Amino acid sequence: MTGDSDDWKAAVAHLTREAGFLRFYHALEPYQLAFLRDRSLTRVVLKSRQIGFSWIFAVESLAHALLTDRATTLFLSLNHREACEKVRYVEMLHDALPRLLRGKLTSSSREALEWSNGSRILSFPCRAPRGFAGANVYLDELAFYPDDREVYLGTLPVLSRGGRLTLASTPFGCRGVFHEQVEKQFTAETQRRGKTPERTPDGFHRVPWWRCSWMVNDEGKSERSKGGSLRLCVSAVKDLPTEERVEWYGSERLKAIYAAMDRDSFQQEYECRFLEEVSGWIGLSELMPCVREDLEVAGEPAEVPASGAPLYAGFDVGRSVHPSELVVIEREPGGRGAVRLMKTLRRTAFAEQRALLEELLQSPRLRRLNIDATGMGAPLAEDLARAHPQRVEPVTFTSALKERLAVGIKLALNRRLLDLPADRELLTQIRSIQRTFGGGGRMQFEASPTSGGGGSETHGDRFWALALAWHASETAQSGQTSARRVGGG
Repeated sequence: MTGDSDDWKAAVAHLTREAGFLRFYHALEPYQLAFLRDRSLTRVVLKSRQIGFSWIFAVESLAHALLTDRATTLFLSLNHREACEKVRYVEMLHDALPRLLRGKLTSSSREALEWSNGSRILSFPCRAPRGFAGANVYLDELAFYPDDREVYLGTLPVLSRGGRLTLASTPFGCRGVFHEQVEKQFTAETQRRGKTPERTPDGFHRVPWWRCSWMVNDEGKSERSKGGSLRLCVSAVKDLPTEERVEWYGSERLKAIYAAMDRDSFQQEYECRFLEEVSGWIGLSELMPCVREDLEVAGEPAEVPASGAPLYAGFDVGRSVHPSELVVIEREPGGRGAVRLMKTLRRTAFAEQRALLEELLQSPRLRRLNIDATGMGAPLAEDLARAHPQRVEPVTFTSALKERLAVGIKLALNRRLLDLPADRELLTQIRSIQRTFGGGGRMQFEASPTSGGGGSETHGDRFWALALAWHASETAQSGQTSARRVGGG
């Protein structure tokens, strides 16, 4: 092949576009390749969880930075941790490239990367970018942003002199900018073609679990290859009921997740379905005004931001496969509270759980720890209560106590007394709490099982830890000393 041949020129042109550059080095899913080839000014991605879109955003931005001088990419994520994770993805991918294809990094931090060709990638929590022009902007998990409309409208001027905008999220209620954009795409395509779209030419990408190879079993993969077309499998699967779809085509891991979740939550998390606002005890209109994207939340007791305000903790003890959850809030007497620490402990020995709580109790700021003493958590709760009288309260979960805890959180959010972090798992679990009426008309509160980080099952554990922490602040400040008696245990 000569350097000036048409074939050579075509190959070079292919490799100088993001899709061709990346496909040469990475095995891409068909939906990922379709996304990379989409040159629309605005792309809308309605997606299942755990299908690799954060990764594809990172690789696209890296290819763009290396192939285009002075290119600017802006990532907006739900919180600071996820913003830093995007940059970490890009840096890992860059280091994995062959040496000749890597750019020369001139600046590297947790929030930004810059190369010698003037290209840069910047990552922020969910706030409107100011002072940028002509950038490619990704609004990831937009449905969960507390000020989604402000962020969206504040981002549009960035495109005035070039660049592109990508709006992506899993569903989170029939509200907000993301839901509106998806509805607009569905309406336009339904009118045009008379059917529900999987992907439209004008920048809409709908990617439920069955379009992802690692979510599909061998039978589903073999059907994908018949006739050489993924579209054949999609057409067959998408019209089935959820139960049959998962049973016939889902991987073993996906089947286990489906078995652990209620159907509505599974359809929202994995099948791109928006649930109605009325489905939960706490509505989005109550929840979202209390979410602060700039709230600093620690992951370890030693990392809790220093201040003079008292701390109150709630600890929900996991059962078998369920995790244990620790939530700590900071609250001045009679004032507003704010979440300051959240930590999940999966399959953690009770000795390690006790060590963590003992570390937390070393802080003189911690006024009270309410700990679940139901079932297997009882020995841990009793030991800590003996070691730290007046500061540790064992709490037995009963219907009466759950009602008090659930009502307490609802009132706190209604009155704007509790600031929450922009944490996807916490918000999802709060929304998962359902109210029913049992014998005698008493309210009962249970969580619809949801999929936690990494696909693990949760039953509102983080919500109950938050509710215990808020209850600890209420009872301590009112002078009550026995949460157990409240629970009837």
